Amino acid sequence: MSYRAALRLKYLRPVAILILAFAVVGMPLRRLWAQGPGVYVSVGLLAGSYETHLEDRFQDDRQGAAILLLNGYGENSPWQGKDHVTLPLLFGFHYDEFFGELQFYQTSVSPSYTGFLATSNANLNNTSVALSSVETGKIDIERMSTTLRGGAAIGLNETVHWIFGIGLRRLLLDTDYEIARATNIVLNTSSLSASFVDFSVATNSLALARGPTLFTGFRIRSGAWEFQFELGFFSLAGRREYNVVELSASSTPAVVLNAQREEGDLQVRGFEYLFRAGYRVREELTVFVALRGEAAAVRDRRVVSAAGTTASSTLETVNGLRIDPLRFLTTYPGSAQPDYFGGIEFGVERRFDFSNESR
Repeated sequence: MSYRAALRLKYLRPVAILILAFAVVGMPLRRLWAQGPGVYVSVGLLAGSYETHLEDRFQDDRQGAAILLLNGYGENSPWQGKDHVTLPLLFGFHYDEFFGELQFYQTSVSPSYTGFLATSNANLNNTSVALSSVETGKIDIERMSTTLRGGAAIGLNETVHWIFGIGLRRLLLDTDYEIARATNIVLNTSSLSASFVDFSVATNSLALARGPTLFTGFRIRSGAWEFQFELGFFSLAGRREYNVVELSASSTPAVVLNAQREEGDLQVRGFEYLFRAGYRVREELTVFVALRGEAAAVRDRRVVSAAGTTASSTLETVNGLRIDPLRFLTTYPGSAQPDYFGGIEFGVERRFDFSNESR
């Protein structure tokens, strides 16, 4: 079994156990909670966009590297292909005004971009340097979010309930990169010119964060219609790692192996919202449409970077400074990038009440 498959199995196992627990303990709960408890299951189809924090990270890294590389210029095109289709799952139980829920969804997006970096007529250690690099990239992102939460719905009148509660949330970002670059370096004084075509043979990153979440909102029922508004806040902390192994072929000819690793702390802080309208087809069955989203700031802290190469130091450094644009500089410690995930969800909710009382 591959490392990535083992990782998915490791984190999906708790979800499977909880789902099985709902099925196994359903009948004992019916005998134990004779006053009107129940469980409910919600399945939906969420279509929207994932504006990943990696887009701004890559842009800042390229522009920062260009400035440090002899007052050069670097730019990435806006990322394309950030749309997603997700199947959110929700398992819950209620007892009088109290409820508990397990929310889970997993989605994949594959945005792509084109990048450019160049210097012209620059001077470093009395050496005239010209450098250009063109890059195309595709980023495969797998995003998994799990929230276990509990709360209460307090009736303000016959139709309006105030809901509030707390929970624990876990977020995993598993990312693979497919990157191809063409690079040209010219050192005029030393009469050295090199053109590289670079292939990324193994590039991936993992980010895992956990932390508390608080939420509040209102539920309104009018006849067969149900309306729900929620606003939540979360603060997650964890670790991030980024690994690159690249094989470069130059026109000299020469083969260069580059390796880089970054790791550091990760913070994800933000808020989430939900607007939902549902219609009870039957007392136990509701169809709904919802607008949901999450907006956060993803911050790297205490980033440690290590890099190695088999290339000649003449090609890689001048006066102790790297002039290789393939090695994006470490994201600046403490920088925060915006991250947004959301869309419109269509779904159905099925309730199983253990008494004649309705929710």
